[in-house]
Amino acid sequence: MDLSTSDGLMMLCTQPEKRALFPCFSVLASKILLMPIGIPEVERSFSTMNSILRSERCRLLPENVDILMKISTEGPGILDVRDGTKAEEAALNLLLDKVVNEWKKLPHRGTDL
Repeated sequence: MDLSTSDGLMMLCTQPEKRALFPCFSVLASKILLMPIGIPEVERSFSTMNSILRSERCRLLPENVDILMKISTEGPGILDVRDGTKAEEAALNLLLDKVVNEWKKLPHRGTDL
């Protein structure tokens, strides 16, 4: 009997001969099967949807609500710096050089740069 699947747990809970052989495991399996799964995520999704679908925005299309919920729960996508243009790469390198130079100005214990 495979207890790693819900079918195996169900057999342990429902078959009288299994319940008689393994009474403690049978009770434990029934409690595991009755546990609510994913309740916080569902509540968070409904809360997000309620904040998006206010009375001012009651005419949003379902596709737009879906997009807004994804943005709200997952955040906007993060661009990959490797896909940037040469100008964006140069601007990033300039920013990094400025950050390193500012860091070098700070006092550091035990190191001379």
